[in-house]
Amino acid sequence: MRGVWKRLFCGSPLCLQPETERACTALLTSSCAEEKAVEFETLVADIGGTKSDVAIAVPCAHGVVLEGQRRFRNDDFSDPLDLFALFTEESALRPQRACFAIAGPVDNRRVRLTNRDWSIDADRFEKKLGLHLMMINDLTAVAASIAVLPEHALRTLQQGQKGDDPLCAVLAPGTGLGEGFLLHRDELFFARGGEGGHCSFAPHGNEQEQLLRWARRELDHVCGESFLCGSGIVRLYRFAVEELGLPAASGVVVEEGGDSAPAITAAAAAGCPACGCAVRLFLEILGSEAGNLALKLLAKGGVYLGGGILPKLHRDLDFSIFLDAFRAKGAMSWLMETFPVSLIVAADATLRGCACCARRLR
Repeated sequence: MRGVWKRLFCGSPLCLQPETERACTALLTSSCAEEKAVEFETLVADIGGTKSDVAIAVPCAHGVVLEGQRRFRNDDFSDPLDLFALFTEESALRPQRACFAIAGPVDNRRVRLTNRDWSIDADRFEKKLGLHLMMINDLTAVAASIAVLPEHALRTLQQGQKGDDPLCAVLAPGTGLGEGFLLHRDELFFARGGEGGHCSFAPHGNEQEQLLRWARRELDHVCGESFLCGSGIVRLYRFAVEELGLPAASGVVVEEGGDSAPAITAAAAAGCPACGCAVRLFLEILGSEAGNLALKLLAKGGVYLGGGILPKLHRDLDFSIFLDAFRAKGAMSWLMETFPVSLIVAADATLRGCACCARRLR
């Protein structure tokens, strides 16, 4: 929205030129009229660094049903187009439009994935698949899903003081770290995923300062994503063993290109000191980063945590570590206690967010 906020959202009048006022209103309300239009089947996809979830969203009385949902290992495809060609060949449905949520910045009609050597060109995909394609950042889809997810798809971490504020913050650690926001009230709807995970890491306390110095030995740029993702958990485990001198876990093997994060989190729940240190640091850094985003946005509508890592951790570990770090903001600590904080546990949240965004596809 290029910094343009209407009075409805900030509570104070702004002096906008008439054409700017109309443009802002049109942007925020574009989805409203389109939601009332006839809806069609939509090919939806969540394309990450390691896997891709694909389904066809079919409209129903209460939203959408995801038909034929499948998960593909990205390593099985050198070209992402082959993945979708296979899916559409095997599906009985023939959607005329698609919405892809992609783990990378969307540049016009092309996307280069951040954590995989894939590029997606919308024109090429449309020609091959015979449909109209909308591409969005994966965090845009996660943010959009907040508007349509049922209560049972969420777990409350902090009750806070939720009112009718329209602004929500979203963070999702997975293969990478995604951040974004949702602006939503009544007919107004605007979701946006960003690349905040690549902002510079700000250590909190002596241990994290030591972590930063250690990480700089192998990384040119140390950012939130350096620690708040699957490979980041492995890096935190290595720090605990190599720098802090904690004994290595017998069941954890760290290999180049391997995924040891599940073994580390499982060993942490079983009492392994090095793995426990890695997970504690992960939750502390995530809590601090989530608190930073909440303060920057003043996200009184709530802070939502997504991604594939956290629901698994929540089943086995105490999230009070996360909340303590989230609230530790000095003079603003009292304010941090007022933000509602929720965990998204629905595995199909991104696909449902795609379906929600696809309503804006003309």
